[in-house]
Amino acid sequence: MEEFNFPDCIVQALVGKSLTNADYHLAGAGRAVAFIRMAAMALENLDNQQIVAEYHAYAGISATRTAIDATGSWLRLLLALDVKTLSQVDLKRQDYRQKILAKAPGIQPFVESLGKLAGVVDEHRQRAQHREGLALIHHLPAAELAHPGGWYLAPNGLRGKRQENIRIPDLLKDWAERAEQDICKIVNALALQASGGTLPS
Repeated sequence: MEEFNFPDCIVQALVGKSLTNADYHLAGAGRAVAFIRMAAMALENLDNQQIVAEYHAYAGISATRTAIDATGSWLRLLLALDVKTLSQVDLKRQDYRQKILAKAPGIQPFVESLGKLAGVVDEHRQRAQHREGLALIHHLPAAELAHPGGWYLAPNGLRGKRQENIRIPDLLKDWAERAEQDICKIVNALALQASGGTLPS
């Protein structure tokens, strides 16, 4: 299986320095982004093996939430945020995002974007981890279909309409790209802030 490296912005932020506890959380976010891409690639190249597909889809969805959670934990430590319990450290929570933005208002669009992504991911993650499991369907490529073959996620279950199905390698690639872009923008903005640069408020 092809391997994927950490996002470049995270490597650049961590290389050549003594790592802090916060840095390890940022590294965890980068590792999770690589895992999302690995899951997408595995599904892209997988034939009709249901249990293997379910495994990689589960891994990719879980890794997406891990990337978001690790970013939230990194921000808690980096910005020395005051939280009562670790359960509050969740970018999906508005009260937690407000704590972050009180210290670093310039990263608002990227923090809000990750919070929204967490909400989308959780709809699938709850089904995968705690309820009936993911409804995955293998479509053969056919000229009459509006989409290519491969593995599809049926968000409304196997009885839902076929046109509602989402090609899961594409979904995971999109999530990885969105997560990486937002994380990198936060990393770069906070580095600028730390160096005395001015961020938009």
